[in-house]
Amino acid sequence: IYAEGAALTLENVTLVGNLSSNSVNSSYHAYGGAVYHAGSGMAATLTGCWFEANAAGIIANGNPGSVGGAVYLGGAMGTITACMFTNNRSGGGYITQQGGALNAAALQSLQVVSCVFQGNRLSGTGNKYGGAVCLTSCATAVVDRCTIDGSGVPSGMAPELVYVSGGGRTLFLDS
Repeated sequence: IYAEGAALTLENVTLVGNLSSNSVNSSYHAYGGAVYHAGSGMAATLTGCWFEANAAGIIANGNPGSVGGAVYLGGAMGTITACMFTNNRSGGGYITQQGGALNAAALQSLQVVSCVFQGNRLSGTGNKYGGAVCLTSCATAVVDRCTIDGSGVPSGMAPELVYVSGGGRTLFLDS
């Protein structure tokens, strides 16, 4: 699902085995294996969704990196509630891999509530950030009552399950 400059709402949607690749132009990263949303201030709302075995950037030769194995949210507002992320991956690049399940970048606000992240991972030879979740330059991010299981992150591959960078305020509550 690709949404740019528009609001996106997904309710009770199952997305399994999707792939985002940059095979057309290998100088770009691959974003969001199942969902890509760049809203320019428009909201993305994901409720009761199941994301399994989705991947970003694993088939292109010369792929510089991949971002958000299941979901990429950029430049907007995001709300993710009661979603399940299992066995998704971001990888295959030689520069960087970010967010095995979820990557959120430059959001005005992000709320992730009552979600489960299990068995998500990064692969490739470059730098790795967030085996499950990568948050970069989000003004405000809240992760509340989520389960983040590291069973998919091999030792030495990505030491952190959640990676946060770029300023802003991030709160983890009961997670």
